[in-house]
Amino acid sequence: MSVFKALTLIFVSFGVANAAQVCKARLDCPGNYNNDTVRVAQNVVALSENFFHCAPDSFNEGFSLTGADTISLFFIIDHSGSMSVMDSTGIRYKLFNSIVDSLRAKSPASEVGVAVFSNQLLHNHEDDPFFEQLDPRWHDSYAPLTRLNETVGGVSAVEKLKWALQISSTPNDTDMGRNQRLLNGNYSPTGRLNAWGIDGGYNGTTDISLAFEAARKAFLSASYPKENQYIIFLSDGESQNVDQERKNFESDYIQGENLPTTFTAYFINVNRPIPSQINTMTDNIAANGYSNTNQSSEVWKTSGSQSDLASKLIGQLALGGGSKYFTSTPLSLTVNGITTSKFDDSLAYLPRVIPLSGQSTTLNVSYKWHWNPPLDRDETATYTTVIIQSQNPDNLNVGCWDQGYLKFYYQNTDITGQIIQVQQTSIEVRYYPPADPGITGADIVVKNAEGTDSLVLRMVDEGQYYSAIFTREYGSPESDNLLQNAFSDSVIAIYRNPAVPLDTIRIASKVAEPRDIGVRNAFYVDSNGDGYPDIIRVIQGTEVLSKEDLSVVKGYINLQTERPVSVKAVDTTALGFDIFLNVDKTLGAPFTGLFPDERLVIDRVADLPDAGEFPFTSILLSDSMAPVILEATYYDNASTSVRDTLNVMFSEEIDSIANLYPFLFRAAADIEDYKPRLSTVRVDSNSAVFSVIPVSGIQDVKKGDSIHINPLADVSDVKGNVQTNPDNVRRNLDYFLLYSIKTAAYYDTTGDGLIDMIKVTMDKTPDSLLLRQLYSTVELPSYRNFSYKLQNFTATEYGFTIGVKQPAGTEPNTAVDSRDVLEVRYTEAANGSVVMPDKIPIADSLSPVLISAKYVPGETKGSVRTDSLIAEFAESVPVPSSDQPFTFYDPVKGVTYTMELRHVKQNAPDEHVFAVISIEGREFPDMTDSVSINPDADLKDAIGNIQDSPNRRSQLLFGEQDNKYRIISFPNPFDPISSTIPASVRSYYGIKEKNGLVVISEPILKLAGHITLSGSMVIYDAVGNVVTKNVIGNVQQSSKGVAFVWDGRNKKGRLVGAGTYLAMIVIKDSQGKVYPPQKFKIGVRRTVISEKIR
Repeated sequence: MSVFKALTLIFVSFGVANAAQVCKARLDCPGNYNNDTVRVAQNVVALSENFFHCAPDSFNEGFSLTGADTISLFFIIDHSGSMSVMDSTGIRYKLFNSIVDSLRAKSPASEVGVAVFSNQLLHNHEDDPFFEQLDPRWHDSYAPLTRLNETVGGVSAVEKLKWALQISSTPNDTDMGRNQRLLNGNYSPTGRLNAWGIDGGYNGTTDISLAFEAARKAFLSASYPKENQYIIFLSDGESQNVDQERKNFESDYIQGENLPTTFTAYFINVNRPIPSQINTMTDNIAANGYSNTNQSSEVWKTSGSQSDLASKLIGQLALGGGSKYFTSTPLSLTVNGITTSKFDDSLAYLPRVIPLSGQSTTLNVSYKWHWNPPLDRDETATYTTVIIQSQNPDNLNVGCWDQGYLKFYYQNTDITGQIIQVQQTSIEVRYYPPADPGITGADIVVKNAEGTDSLVLRMVDEGQYYSAIFTREYGSPESDNLLQNAFSDSVIAIYRNPAVPLDTIRIASKVAEPRDIGVRNAFYVDSNGDGYPDIIRVIQGTEVLSKEDLSVVKGYINLQTERPVSVKAVDTTALGFDIFLNVDKTLGAPFTGLFPDERLVIDRVADLPDAGEFPFTSILLSDSMAPVILEATYYDNASTSVRDTLNVMFSEEIDSIANLYPFLFRAAADIEDYKPRLSTVRVDSNSAVFSVIPVSGIQDVKKGDSIHINPLADVSDVKGNVQTNPDNVRRNLDYFLLYSIKTAAYYDTTGDGLIDMIKVTMDKTPDSLLLRQLYSTVELPSYRNFSYKLQNFTATEYGFTIGVKQPAGTEPNTAVDSRDVLEVRYTEAANGSVVMPDKIPIADSLSPVLISAKYVPGETKGSVRTDSLIAEFAESVPVPSSDQPFTFYDPVKGVTYTMELRHVKQNAPDEHVFAVISIEGREFPDMTDSVSINPDADLKDAIGNIQDSPNRRSQLLFGEQDNKYRIISFPNPFDPISSTIPASVRSYYGIKEKNGLVVISEPILKLAGHITLSGSMVIYDAVGNVVTKNVIGNVQQSSKGVAFVWDGRNKKGRLVGAGTYLAMIVIKDSQGKVYPPQKFKIGVRRTVISEKIR
């Protein structure tokens, strides 16, 4: 918007200035002020948009072009969002590279520039000085016309141009418009507001005019005549949704003014027509008279064939033409970035005024013109001038206009210049503009005096004035739509002409100081010491609310907390007011600390009864509540050698406690307190453990007593809130009489090697209630397979015993290992007696017993035979010191006997081998005998448990005997008729026959007494035929010899003939052993007498 539109300007020689006006000054020839200072009046805020250009009218040197095939070529490339569909593969960028390469090969002196556009130009001169800034207000930049045979920053011009247009080849690396990302482009905000009022940078919309403005500026510095200047325009759209500051220029490109020959490749579906705006633009460029080649401008459709486009465009450029000349005119005048190419014989017409920036403004002027033939060349001059506002201005032509004025209104009443009252929170600002129909809107800035908070108001046209309404309040600046005022402050409104920043109107009004009734602090109060907050105490400023004010404010109070509380009532205090709370104590335990982000929130209250307003309040609540006891547990140790313990849980985290008497106790029936002396063991957050120091004369703590905090003991939370309320909440003690198990030991009271009692010691005899509970909580080693019942638990002095049984057939095990642990779980009886969980190793009080004993007969050497005894015990046993460690029992006679033994070796910790020296009281042990440990032998286990009582008898076992038998036969040879058997032999072996052969088989070693023998004999003749069999022997029990008798007859009862026969004897014992067969020869002789008798 230009505020100068349709103004009637009066140019006068500066003399008198109206204070209600501002002015613009007109300068003449720019060269007249080069490196000079121009003084203007204080109310001059801009320079006129019309300059005297003073073009030169002669030049004395000649100039002609060389290299008629060189051209100046400028690309305009569309990068709006729609191109991501019409040219999704980036053909337009490949086409640029192809044409640049072709042009470099054919015409290396040609120059090329390029502008990539959407809603802004996508390069920035701040990123690389190679780029040229289009407008000093914004960073839109383009690549200027650059000769292809030159270098730029050490890089060839061709590579630099390609670098500027390099797009990403990475999949999905796209920009907001979904085009392949321009790697060296700049998408950041320019400072302009887009079509939606946001300074958001690139958004993919289309501003074609902006790109053609870049082309116009680029051709201002072209090296070659207009006939050799060309534009290649690659696009698919029409201008739409341009930035707000660009709205007035949106359709400029259609006019086609001041543009060279233009070839447009329009990316569009073949079934759609080229838009009329593009055709009109092309027609206008062809007819604009810029050069005699402009009529060749053309537009055609393309679906994006790189080769077709390249061939067509290179053909259109006609690089082979001859020298061309054009007439002389002023080309351009640029003042501080504002450029025009519109001239008449004396004036240059800039598109807008040149605003001054302050007390001093520097003008940078660039003036370019073209000399007529035969020189036919451009020339540029630059000038620098300083403009200073002064009370002694130079004599310049000026034009002035009325500024308009601002006013404050409240409820349609003009309050400009008055003090804005506290209740006046909604203020209207009116701007009365000068009589200028060109103004279509205005923005107003309102702010506080310090400038710490401000609002930008978009004003509404109300006919004679523009209006906007804002709301103010007292408080610190926040990100909202309210103007925050301090207590001593002003409201300032400013209108600034967007085209001429020094054209500014400002008004200010003081605001009345509000009542200082805001909340400075708020904190919980536990007035009755029960651990629940019942009051929120509010501290106000220098003034407090009246009861009438507070009754109104009450309805706006809100509590932001997890506590089950609500507002019950309010009342004023000397420093503010109290908020009384309803507390639902059923919903939670007392808590005297703070939850996260507990707040008191009071909405803004306008128009209080006593005037003014109560400001919006959101304040974190402070903690002034002291801790109380939640629960307390007293452990009365049954052992007088161990101190009692007190565990206390508080309503919040507490500080360390140094006082020896932090609590007061009271017996159930008493009204007086007593104070045990305590020593702090540890404090952990909201819990503490104390040791009770025994003091004579102090009452003992009992079940049913109560406790609360001693108000004189300085018990406090970590924030220093001390509990001083003498009525702080009293809690009943959880009382426990604490027993502890000291030891446990196994006992075998019968000596059978099985455990039948466990003796447990405690620090005090347990009562029946505790003993009953221990039955349920004591666990014995599972591998022992104990069984027991409640009645097996028997109290003893300082402990109890458990009568246990092990299953029948259990092999004795009197050893104790790590598995033997008595484990007790937490045990609590109804009377408060407690045993804490523990694991007690069970001690070994078990004496060893025999598991087995085996008697092994040995060999006889001469008259000496060495037998052995192998003894296995129920646990590890060292070598016995006695030579009679065992007692043997003969059940037949009912008597005991002993053996003298000598220790031979130890096969295992629990197995020993002894040599039998002698047996006293019995000739030889029998398999019915049993054996036990001799109580008088001091036999003990590895830890010294002596077996000194009658103990387990083990059946005596016998080992297998390795024996041999000798054969005695007589008479051999024998005569069946005449050979007789001696009477002594017959008597000893119980033989009835008188005649025949006697064969005796005797064991070489003496057999155990319990072993009996049997045997049979078979007779074979010389060729192996059985003569007779099943000859049964007679056994002599003491010698264990077996006697066989053969009467010389065969199995048919006939006497055999004389000759040699073979006998085979087989012996078996009563333990099932069969001895190897014994073979020997028998001779039979016959006498005549014998023959006669037969």
